[in-house]
Amino acid sequence: MPEHLVTYPAGTLAKLVGEGKWSVSTTPREETPVQPEGGSIERAKQLFGEDFYGEEAIHTLEEKCRAKGVYVAFEIPTTELQYSEEDLNQAREDEQDDKARMVTLRPEWMRIKVKKAFGREEEIRQPVNIINLRNLFKKEDKGKVTFDNNPFGDGPVFWSNTWYDDQEFAKQQPKGGYAIPTKEVLPDSWDKKWEDQNELLGEGEKRREAVEAVWDLLLSYSVIGEKLLTQRADWTNSETSDQNRVRVGWNSDGLGVRSWNPGNPDPDIGVCSSR
Repeated sequence: MPEHLVTYPAGTLAKLVGEGKWSVSTTPREETPVQPEGGSIERAKQLFGEDFYGEEAIHTLEEKCRAKGVYVAFEIPTTELQYSEEDLNQAREDEQDDKARMVTLRPEWMRIKVKKAFGREEEIRQPVNIINLRNLFKKEDKGKVTFDNNPFGDGPVFWSNTWYDDQEFAKQQPKGGYAIPTKEVLPDSWDKKWEDQNELLGEGEKRREAVEAVWDLLLSYSVIGEKLLTQRADWTNSETSDQNRVRVGWNSDGLGVRSWNPGNPDPDIGVCSSR
């Protein structure tokens, strides 16, 4: 049907509306729902201070490695801080319950340089996983392989074992982004079976994967030069091929990644929670 344009002399419509002979209707505007705002990175830095390990901390790790002759560059995740102001405040208040936390930024990818023929070097991209992180600190002497090329302090960085090289958990990457784990294991979480430890995790809390625990411990150590989890290991969510669970923690031999039967409690194994 053809459309017709009707015109009126100036002022006619206003007169008709005023006399009640014409009405004007408008389509109501749809209001955009207000989305809750996430907490800012600056606010997280204010709340956590030295316990905030973000992009600057990652660059500190890189610089210390390069000073030791180890070239590594991590791809910084572009994700925003996913925690609200309330989440950040709650995480900080956990310290009152002996659950002091830190904020860590976890990358998924890194670049290293490998030696080629005729003294050439080639930069390659690798996933961030336990094996590749361990091998950053590899040292060979007369056929003996250790992981004590330590840019952050004294002693080995990793235990000198390779039992997990064929394990899937050791090839797993962390999900890129921020996390808020506890710095030490939860109070009274040791000497319990793995399943029983789950009852200590509150709403919004979960266990770390082994690679997450390894990264968090390396990152904090690289910045402050002090090691967390030296008294008790974190019993992570990661599972071995024989259905054991992986425990991660420091001792005099370096950062240990071990397999442990989930049905066997141990006074040296607790659980960290992550928000």
